[in-house]
Amino acid sequence: MNRQKLTERNRDRELGQICYVTDDYMRTIKFMTEKLEIGPWKLLAISNESANNIQLDGESVTEPFRSYIAIANVGGMEIEVIQPGFGPNPYSKYLQERGCGLHHIKFKVADNDLLKKEVDYLAKLVGKGVQYSGEYGLDRHYYIDTYDQLGSYVELGNFADMPVPPEPLGFYPEE
Repeated sequence: MNRQKLTERNRDRELGQICYVTDDYMRTIKFMTEKLEIGPWKLLAISNESANNIQLDGESVTEPFRSYIAIANVGGMEIEVIQPGFGPNPYSKYLQERGCGLHHIKFKVADNDLLKKEVDYLAKLVGKGVQYSGEYGLDRHYYIDTYDQLGSYVELGNFADMPVPPEPLGFYPEE
């Protein structure tokens, strides 16, 4: 792809999130808050009770699962920190193989029809399918398997507004 086509392709794309996976999300966000001045953080959990239509490696997830998430905004970018809890998830493998670090970058595609087209296009382009997908209320997300090529995933999602996050746990710092 030449420079002009890349410029056109990326003109209206929006990179909306950077996600780190860690084995201790509170330690990670404490460092980010105190040393990088990122925050405040919304703390929440995702689980089989708050999610729908979860797929991992092409299979429906039917077992109980839970992960812990912290979200902060820096400018127009969402910083997400995830700690896997238990059950099937795409984060534990990453921690085992690579340790803590950048798990994915997420592009915002607000229109659900266009989102599905972009997911299909990117999955075909990289030659691998969707590694993980699911729904939290109106929010849709898809991880494209770029793990071998990039050491992380690319996520596409609609960033749908949710009046209440999946399972709110609080804030950091608390005040």
